[in-house]
Amino acid sequence: MNLPIGICVDASTRPTNPGFTEYRGMDLQTNQVIFHTKIGFASNNVGEYCAIVEALCWCERNNKHVTIYSDSKIAINWIMRQRTSSGAKICKDAFELFKECENYVRKMKYVHHIKWFDKRIYGEIPADFGRK
Repeated sequence: MNLPIGICVDASTRPTNPGFTEYRGMDLQTNQVIFHTKIGFASNNVGEYCAIVEALCWCERNNKHVTIYSDSKIAINWIMRQRTSSGAKICKDAFELFKECENYVRKMKYVHHIKWFDKRIYGEIPADFGRK
């Protein structure tokens, strides 16, 4: 199965959710890791949201207009509505990053193509950490 062109993102928490959170973004064509960020104690939804925002920032910095894929419908919804959940689980370590992400999304002028990565079609998202 050929993967779509773009960037895919995913987050992982351990040992539980919420827990120690990290996320990464990968080029779907080359399988190269574009970014990998550890944010501290947060929920998986917070990690997924921050991953999408970092992909948006990467596109802006590199003048790339590509589709960003995530397997998190919640995080995609937060981006599209420009509003996150007030009940998001987050610690002080990740709080500043989360607030920066929220501010970035509120100021976005160009809404990039953000799509849900359908595992039924493509299999596991390549940015997955394999900790299920």
